[in-house]
Parts: sequence; C-alpha cells; structure tokens
Amino acid sequence: MKNPGKFYSSVPLLIIGVFALYALFLMGGNCGGAANTYLFIFASFIYLLVFCIVVAISVTQLIMKKQKFNLYPLFTTAILLAILFITPAIQNWMESPAVLFAQIGAENSQKYYSIQLKKNNAFEIEVGMREYGCTYPGKYTLKGDTVLLSKNYVAETDSMFTDKYVMDKTNQYLYPVKKDNKLGDNSRWLRILLMKM
Repeated sequence: MKNPGKFYSSVPLLIIGVFALYALFLMGGNCGGAANTYLFIFASFIYLLVFCIVVAISVTQLIMKKQKFNLYPLFTTAILLAILFITPAIQNWMESPAVLFAQIGAENSQKYYSIQLKKNNAFEIEVGMREYGCTYPGKYTLKGDTVLLSKNYVAETDSMFTDKYVMDKTNQYLYPVKKDNKLGDNSRWLRILLMKM
C-alpha cells in the first residue's frame, strides 16, 4: 500500500456507518422506535458531512498535487449502502408468513398489544405505543383450539399476555386462559384480524 493515509481516511466513515446501521437494525434489542430512526438520521448526516470532507480533500490533492483520487471512501460507502438495502430484503425473505394475527387496540392508539403466530411455529408478541414498541419472540404449539406459548411474557407486557390461549373462530377472538383454566377478563381478549389456520 503506497499511501496508507488514503485507506485510513475511510476508517471514520466505516465507524460512523456501522453505528448508523446498528442504530437502525440492532439498537435496543427487541425494542425500538422513533429514537432509533432519529439516531440513524443524525449518524447519516454526520457520515455525509465526513464523506464530503474526505472527497473534497481527495479532489484538492488530485488537482493541486496530481495525486490519484482516493477510492476507499467510495468503496466504504458502496459496501454500507449494500448492507443497508440488502439486510431488510434478507430479513423479509427469511421470515415465515403469519397464520394468525390478533390485537387489542389500534396501532395509532396510545398503546396496543398484538400477537402473531407464524407458519414455522414461531410467535411474536408486540407491545407498542405511538413512537415506540417492543417485540417478544418464542415458539408455540397448537392443540385443537388451544395455543400454548413456550414463554410467558406477563411481566414484560403489563400482564396483558399469558402462555395459554383459546381460539374462538366463530367470534374471532383469542381468549387468555388463567392458571386455573378459567378465561381471563375481557380487557385482555385479542381480536383476531387474520387467520389462515
């Protein structure tokens, strides 16, 4: 490598770019929302600013000192953009289709709760607010009209979810079942909006 400074000029871009992708895809674990998006936008702005400075320095060196143009920032940007656009496509491709979706409250309400059962026997519970939400995954088994979840997320979901439900296909409800095999109160009944079972 004749001029290692050219390579090292893309290191800040790589660090800022990885942080932006982390904020968008991974920060918060199972929880995320508007704050992640704002952080991604801020990091992207900083990335663009640093990118413009590095390219301006490279163009100045090209014109004034007749040095070769620094391609490393362009390669770094191309790789980060590829990750940005390919990651959601891979996630969608790998995701199993939903066979049941039930919800309490609308997504635009102050707070809503939903459960999604997938074809591969995975489930996702979502507790959402207007600008923030958390997803809790697990596996489920189906025994007749009874759905048994592998994990109990009572503490994480404001006691709205349990690990056992009964499906009422006629009235389109998913009823929580208490430990004594009695139905939970009707404020925790989930309205079935999608059923392909």
